[in-house]
Amino acid sequence: MTRTAGPLRVLVVCRANVCRSPLARAVLRTSLGDGVDVVAAGTHAPVGSPACSLVRARVEAEAWLPPTTGAHAVTVADLRSADLVLGADRTVCADVIALLPAARPRVFTLREAGPVARIALGSARDAARPAGARELVGRMPAARAIAWHADAAAATGRRRRGAGPVPPEGARWDVADGHLDDLAAHERTIDAVVAACHDLVDVLAHVLDEERAARS
Repeated sequence: MTRTAGPLRVLVVCRANVCRSPLARAVLRTSLGDGVDVVAAGTHAPVGSPACSLVRARVEAEAWLPPTTGAHAVTVADLRSADLVLGADRTVCADVIALLPAARPRVFTLREAGPVARIALGSARDAARPAGARELVGRMPAARAIAWHADAAAATGRRRRGAGPVPPEGARWDVADGHLDDLAAHERTIDAVVAACHDLVDVLAHVLDEERAARS
């Protein structure tokens, strides 16, 4: 069960909670401020382990709020209390849903969340209803189908044009785990997490600003 009061609660999950999810938490917490409570966890977390060196270096370089705890294993309680769950990739999302099937409508990949939230915001505006953060998140499950349909249509167009290799359906929504690969792959993972977070922040920050203005 999600909350109906207090800041929007976002749970970011990756496999080990030492690279992708702590980085995403740092970006989201810094960018969104007190309007959102962001928690990070891992499906196979080495509990207590610190964030990896590349994450710590990027967080320091960007002056983002640093991780304050070691790796945390995701729990059913974490999932029940989250308004929005962001998995680093589809495998992580599947593991999360297996842990709490009722969370399925609130689970999105990190890369998926921004485009889906943007569609959900448009539908809220079209209905001439206030697009508060919780209302926006509540509209995201319906918006997901639109985003996936658009992605499939774009992939079909690329195939017809012969515009290079086309990844399997849904693959573009994943942030690959480059943590244990070479430096270049690890850096690509870091950049992909940051870009996906900024895409979501572009939508959420606007909605949160409107909520603050409405309260003032």
